[in-house]
Amino acid sequence: QTCALPISLCQSLANLCLVAAFARIEFGRAVVLHKLEVAMAPFVGMLLFGELPTALGMCGIGLCAIGTIWLNALARGAQGLRGLLRIDQGGAWALGSAWFVVLASFFLKEGTTAFVRANPSLPSVHFAAAMHGLVHAAWMQVAVLLLYIGAQRPHLFALLRTHKASMLRLGAAAAISSICW
Repeated sequence: QTCALPISLCQSLANLCLVAAFARIEFGRAVVLHKLEVAMAPFVGMLLFGELPTALGMCGIGLCAIGTIWLNALARGAQGLRGLLRIDQGGAWALGSAWFVVLASFFLKEGTTAFVRANPSLPSVHFAAAMHGLVHAAWMQVAVLLLYIGAQRPHLFALLRTHKASMLRLGAAAAISSICW
């Protein structure tokens, strides 16, 4: 699948950005900024992919973004909206994560569409396309993250044997959750 590599790269970069954001700012603020992916998606879709959401879709996206920001701003008390949306280093990492999630989603859509066009006779072709994309994106993401760990923290490879069983259980649970999604 031609889109699997960009999907896995974007998803890997999104995960790395989010972890970097969590290390620099509080969890709630990082999640709110990361979840602005919902508001970014229509603009990325328009600018890069020529897709225009309906007016109702834009209203829904706007309400979701405003609601997420408003509820979290209220929970922050005196810091409110200004503290929540401050773009410092952690905020930039969280927004970078959102950007990469949006790109991964569009690449996934493109890959699924291409798979469906190439295999019209398959039963449940959309599910097969999603599974094909999932398998390829998963192994590529593992490869990308192994390269990253090898370059940044090679000493962690010694822990692989110790945590192998836990890692396999976690990976299986993640795969099942992705299939269900």
